[in-house]
Amino acid sequence: MIDAIQNILDKIIASTTGMGENSGLLQDLNSWNSTLAGFSNTIASNVVLPIALVILALFFILEFYNAYMRSAAGGQGSSTYMMFTVYQSVIKMALCLWAVQNSALILNAIFSISAKITTDISGVVSSGSVSASIDSSSLADLDGHFFEQLSTTLVLQIVFVGIKIISIVVNTLVAARFIELYVYNAFAAIPITTLCYQELHNVGIGFLKSYAGVALQGSILYLVIGFYPALAAAIGATGGDVVDQAWGLLGQSVILLVAMIMSGKFAKALTSAV
Repeated sequence: MIDAIQNILDKIIASTTGMGENSGLLQDLNSWNSTLAGFSNTIASNVVLPIALVILALFFILEFYNAYMRSAAGGQGSSTYMMFTVYQSVIKMALCLWAVQNSALILNAIFSISAKITTDISGVVSSGSVSASIDSSSLADLDGHFFEQLSTTLVLQIVFVGIKIISIVVNTLVAARFIELYVYNAFAAIPITTLCYQELHNVGIGFLKSYAGVALQGSILYLVIGFYPALAAAIGATGGDVVDQAWGLLGQSVILLVAMIMSGKFAKALTSAV
């Protein structure tokens, strides 16, 4: 049964070490899943963009109407002011049209900032490079003690299942962040149109801040995951009972999970302060 216990320990270490990997956080949207990226781009250009252009046309009409009303309020002899207001509106609408048609380019620029931060972080924490370990020298004390071996096996199985579940949730959180980015890219043109209209421009600004938060979340996730292997490696260095070490790894895994769940809150707090 000692071999079975050692086998479970090996599985726990493998699952723990696997959570120290970056889960593709160094990849861009096309590299992570080209199929989803293609769907997002197609929806953005063929479905959402035509609707956004119609909305933008309505904003054009409202903008020129408001420009006319502002000029008319000036009374007679305000033709120069009227021309200036019209030219100003034309330039503004031209910039808005460019922004809506190139919404993907704007979002990619924001994503590139986050990608650069993540790449630089990888040079510091080297995510996944530190392996967890458990000092199994105390297993020799269990030789010939069947019930102690049985209880140790059951406890380690519980720990392994717990770490495995956490590992699945961790990978799910990373995947959910990428999917959220694909959704943002698909529908970006519509909220960006609101930048053109004074009464609604806060919607567009909020959208860009929210997207920046999701993009920056990848950097925070990478940093948190990069911390984890070092924390897990410290468990084995303490030595002692294998059950206590296994519980310690499970505890560190729970800390990782909580930190990853809070990563979105951290990122949004940072971007909302900008």
